[in-house]
Amino acid sequence: MLAFRRAFPVLTTALALVAGLSVGCQQGSKAPSKAKAQLEPATAEFSVMLDGDTREWPTDSVAWADQDYVYLRFTVENERFTLQSAPKTVAILLDADGSAATGMAGKQEPTAGIGVDLEIQCSPLDPAGGAPTKGVACFSVASDGTRTKLDNAALDVSFSPTYASEWYEARIKRSAVIPALAANDAGGTARGVVVMTDAAGEIEAWADPFGIIMPPARKPNEPVAAGDVGAGVVPARPNETLRVMTLNVLKSGPVTRPDSFARLLNAATPDVVLLEEWDEGDATSVQAWFTTLVKSESGWHVLKPPGSSVAIASRYPITALGGPAEGVKKDDGSDWRVRYVAGKVNSPIGPVAVAAMHLKCCGSADSWEDQLRLREAKAINATFAAAAKDVKVRVMGGDLNLVGSRPPLDALRAGIDSDGTDMNVADPVVSGDHAMYTWVDWNTTFTPGRLDYLVYSDASAEVVRCFVLDTSRLSDAALNAAGLSRSDSLATDHRPVVVDVRGKR
Repeated sequence: MLAFRRAFPVLTTALALVAGLSVGCQQGSKAPSKAKAQLEPATAEFSVMLDGDTREWPTDSVAWADQDYVYLRFTVENERFTLQSAPKTVAILLDADGSAATGMAGKQEPTAGIGVDLEIQCSPLDPAGGAPTKGVACFSVASDGTRTKLDNAALDVSFSPTYASEWYEARIKRSAVIPALAANDAGGTARGVVVMTDAAGEIEAWADPFGIIMPPARKPNEPVAAGDVGAGVVPARPNETLRVMTLNVLKSGPVTRPDSFARLLNAATPDVVLLEEWDEGDATSVQAWFTTLVKSESGWHVLKPPGSSVAIASRYPITALGGPAEGVKKDDGSDWRVRYVAGKVNSPIGPVAVAAMHLKCCGSADSWEDQLRLREAKAINATFAAAAKDVKVRVMGGDLNLVGSRPPLDALRAGIDSDGTDMNVADPVVSGDHAMYTWVDWNTTFTPGRLDYLVYSDASAEVVRCFVLDTSRLSDAALNAAGLSRSDSLATDHRPVVVDVRGKR
């Protein structure tokens, strides 16, 4: 395991530090593999899926590159906090051209012999001092140490997972926004180190430096092949399945931006849509919107509790299933209304219990918002379990806002499958990408992440296909075939998440 060392002597062994950084892999409660010190570039042939699960990584590799991105994996040892809302700044220092002659050359550990060209700060330093700020900040670094702020979107930088975890994955686009990255367009090597800093920006812990073999970068306008980033399609719904989508429409977006939403829904052809943030109107007005703008031979049926911002739209008849999830209180003891609705769909694959929800936003691990999400999830779990007890096939989902900890997701699905086990989490990949993000808003300091989830009853159903639809990742041919515009996904900060389910035979 690569342990982060302290910049000052605390203990004689780095592995015994109370808090350090290291490199490895994880997914939930799965045990991490042990990574050897990675001082030389990895040569193993593999590919990375940005999902927070690094089991695909060779045990001796901590950094890797393909023609589109640079990938890293790391952990903050013996600590668990939300990476982009943390009490300490964790920074990636990258010598993008592998040359100490460019960038800021270090004279002592951990940057000795490394010319830092690019710095990416998670929970960035506050120039005014004090606690770190939130999100991610990227900088090009000159030889004299001058930092120039870069656009996060230009580097397409992202991390997974969004919630507090022992282990993280990161990726950085091989962009020409800094000359050092462009220097490796024909291939070469890069180096770097991941560090933790104090409020003054002084390095107080670090991992062993890593090396990366950089293959030739993708050329501008180079055609993409199937499986490449940017070669996505809109998958067709398999036969004998029910297609369920969850979509946060951002402040009643279909009302004010109907064209993009209509194109997205007509392209994806969902049978059931779990909707969040549709504040305006009632069930009748939502039904009218779908009937007018989304093709359906059987029409549309809608459930939307009075005064609620969550709804369910279905091509097939749907009846309300149970009542609201009640009994949730804020820290001050006042009542909190849980954004939740459930229904039973009379579908071609049989009756299906579905539920839409929108958990509390914001916060970090163990914050009051995170604790409220957990209480919401437990209330939904109990309400749905009682209401759906006579329906075997079940799908729940929505915007879970997992920016604190993972327990709300696990509490939501605990013990409510048709056989009394936990419902399973679907793991949809963005079509045309190697990532599982569902939220993007480059106007904030936060990088793309996975906030939206669908869980299903794997005891009685199976997911035949699942995907996330981001029009920016689709090929031109796929956009034209589906009647989509590349900018359609910009109608909301969330991306449609889709599962195709069928009952087990």
